[in-house]
Amino acid sequence: MFLKIATNGFFYWLPKYLENYLHFSSTKAADFVTLFDVGSTVGNLTIGLCSDLLPVRSPLFQLAIVLGTCFCLGMSFSEPGISDGLLGFILFFSGFFITGASIVIAAIECDIGKGQLIKNNKRAQATISGFIDGCANFGSACG
Repeated sequence: MFLKIATNGFFYWLPKYLENYLHFSSTKAADFVTLFDVGSTVGNLTIGLCSDLLPVRSPLFQLAIVLGTCFCLGMSFSEPGISDGLLGFILFFSGFFITGASIVIAAIECDIGKGQLIKNNKRAQATISGFIDGCANFGSACG
């Protein structure tokens, strides 16, 4: 539920934060936002592949959320004058873990849909998928 808030927060808030608080030019801010986006893409691919190779997805999701939270906290403690390398590292891995964890949620939805109780019940599959996505959207709207 709150994973979507964090992702949307970075997408919409990060450029302004970099420009107004860290005093980056709009070009430099855009470059650093791109690091978050690249981390998101690499995280989706890497964490998604790892979740396919592991027998259980939940521990990987939990690890990604904990590490993503640590990197988000690192971002919240950044001050003007932070080195570009450290900020890039924090942004890349914030994207990697926070949005990378979202791919595990989608995989878990698919696993639930393959369960014996609802395997042939399309309506039940749609209800579960809608409930999970609806909770995420509700959480994002509250944020």
